[in-house]
Amino acid sequence: MPGVPLWQPFPLRALPPWVLALIVVWTLVWKGLALWRAARAGQTGWFVVLLVVNTLGLLEIVYLVFVVGRMESPIAPGWRIGGGGPSSGSSAGGGADARP
Repeated sequence: MPGVPLWQPFPLRALPPWVLALIVVWTLVWKGLALWRAARAGQTGWFVVLLVVNTLGLLEIVYLVFVVGRMESPIAPGWRIGGGGPSSGSSAGGGADARP
């Protein structure tokens, strides 16, 4: 695009204010969840990377789903991410004591 510096390939002035606000809220929610989980788990390296790198929530989602993995969900305590139900609940072929 003529007249746009290389360091700014997409001018933020082109976005309506409500879209920018939505992006900010989306990013803050995912960043907050990921930073909280990394701090609670004592993962200093992940905490620093998540704090410094801004990927509009994508790195945070990858961290929460793949690194934290099958740990309890940060959104709904007692539920596992991708586990299909409560972590202390029933699983196929097991009783209350069964853990995946």
